[in-house]
Amino acid sequence: MAIEGSWGYINRAGDVIVPNKYERSWHFSEGWAPVYYNSAWTFVNSQGDELTAPIYTDVWQFSGGSAPVQLDGGLWGLIDTQGNVVVAPTYDEAKEGFGGLFPMRLNDKWGLLDAQGNIVVDFKYDDLKPPSEGIVGVKQGNAWGYLAIGSGELILTPQAEDVWRFGNGMGPVRIDGNWGFIDEAGKLIIEAKYEDVWEFSEGLAPARIGGKWGYINPGGEMVIAPKYELADVFYDGLAPVQDASSLLWGFIDAQGNMVIDVQYLDARPFKPVS
Repeated sequence: MAIEGSWGYINRAGDVIVPNKYERSWHFSEGWAPVYYNSAWTFVNSQGDELTAPIYTDVWQFSGGSAPVQLDGGLWGLIDTQGNVVVAPTYDEAKEGFGGLFPMRLNDKWGLLDAQGNIVVDFKYDDLKPPSEGIVGVKQGNAWGYLAIGSGELILTPQAEDVWRFGNGMGPVRIDGNWGFIDEAGKLIIEAKYEDVWEFSEGLAPARIGGKWGYINPGGEMVIAPKYELADVFYDGLAPVQDASSLLWGFIDAQGNMVIDVQYLDARPFKPVS
């Protein structure tokens, strides 16, 4: 959460566990959270200990014991949770990883590495989305589809304007300017009628309609009214939302009740620190 322009971390009770002293930050994953200060990135744990000095130009969160890091504004590699190099800086670009899998760009093509640096999806796509649930969004030319990572088979031939990542067995797709959801067989199961969406998590997905965000269920029903300026996914029963009047952030539960009052300049979903 952000207060007066600085970032720190709270627990579910709203208690501060890492003081607000960072210029930028991201959520915890596998015991560490990316934080930015003194013009560089490092990682902090829930006791406020830092993995290294702030030496990285950019980073992503840990997944499967590794995290993508960029040195000196140049190439990307992987480090482990001790700060040791797993993959030397080799790749031109990296994206957020999930399940120990990381989208990387080498020259003009994207592929997928595992946490040990092995190639699991060949470097032949024009872009990739973050993988989730064994599926990754792939771009060929100007169109997006979904690839089953294990089999290497396309479950959706590239034809959509955009995709995101799977959650709860459903994947967002943008068709004719609006967003809906497909299932793991590539069948459209929620009509493409939303202006924007995030992935499903804990049975709900943020969706924007009429310029405001609410939450839909797997049947496509709006079960938390679209009244928020911005909204993010549920984790451990809570989701961060931005009040449309004050533009401050708080946290709601799955029934739409405000559990942590709006008071923050920005907020991210709760994630476990270990």
